[in-house]
Amino acid sequence: MQQANQSLQNLDNTENLKVLANVLKTNVAACGSIGAGFFSQLGRIYLDLLGVYKAVSQLISESVVNQGPVALRTPRVRQMRTVKKEILRLIETYISKADDLTEVTQKIIPGVLEAVLGDYQRNVEPARDAEVLSVMSTIVSKLGVRMTPCLRHYVLSIHRVLVFVEALVCLGKGNGISYDEKDEADNFGDYCPFQRLVSLERQDSNYPRVRV
Repeated sequence: MQQANQSLQNLDNTENLKVLANVLKTNVAACGSIGAGFFSQLGRIYLDLLGVYKAVSQLISESVVNQGPVALRTPRVRQMRTVKKEILRLIETYISKADDLTEVTQKIIPGVLEAVLGDYQRNVEPARDAEVLSVMSTIVSKLGVRMTPCLRHYVLSIHRVLVFVEALVCLGKGNGISYDEKDEADNFGDYCPFQRLVSLERQDSNYPRVRV
């Protein structure tokens, strides 16, 4: 993991990417079995995980710029996206198993929001990973009001709330909540465990209005 994070050349190789993906899958399985106790292992590799995620995202973006959307169908880029997805699965698995939510909020969430949401916003639509929405849904469901201090800084810093709204829609539909244009905001306020997601838009004229 450290070698992968130290050089882009290590990540620009299909065989290296396959090995890395397998290592990540092993960690996902271990995390699922061990649960909250996996934090000691995650703590050792977390910064490297985020570094690899950003580096692979950069390589994917460069490929799309140089080759167009067809680059997303090449074996090299597909393996890079596999690595990204396994990183997201590992983070999501740990958060879902964690019992120290203060530790998660302080030590895990800031890095996730900075690396993952920024990448999601910058990517062309075909390169956006559905696993991002799954991770955000898990974060919203698990942390609830603990997310409030993080919202304004990270949502407004990337000027995009769509990923949060989509995550809430996924959760809301699972709870039988309907959304129409008339009462969309009120429904979010009723369901959302941190109502500031709605109030931010009402308070800030620069906040992007999102339709789902």
